[in-house]
Amino acid sequence: MKTNPKQETTSSTSTQQEAYDKRVDTLFLRFNAIYGALWLSAYNNEKALEAAKLEWADSIKEFDSQVLTFAVEKIKRTQQRPPVIPVFVELCISIQKSIKAREEALRAKPENHKRTDPQIVKSHIKEMMEKLTSPSVKEKKSC
Repeated sequence: MKTNPKQETTSSTSTQQEAYDKRVDTLFLRFNAIYGALWLSAYNNEKALEAAKLEWADSIKEFDSQVLTFAVEKIKRTQQRPPVIPVFVELCISIQKSIKAREEALRAKPENHKRTDPQIVKSHIKEMMEKLTSPSVKEKKSC
């Protein structure tokens, strides 16, 4: 049986859109819990809410859930008003860059460290101990 390529594209896009919708629904629920009436007042009817969700879904599609979670936590701690899309996206980009930089730093090969000869270490420790325990020639006698 032949399938219509247009149908296949639609169903995969639909599945992909559902994944984004779930993340947007989660974001909207969290922002509603954090900001209450301030968040709700921005979407005064169902049509406005759906349009906003589509716009948010499109704006956050490049970020994974970890980035979104970090962004919500940062917003919650620092912003008295709910975020607008450009502010939220900018924060997500910053967080994503930080995560990538950290991962790269952790992947970096450590320099080859050449162990010091234990006899040299003992010699240096002995030298330091002698200096620490010997009376100083420059000590002044107090009256």
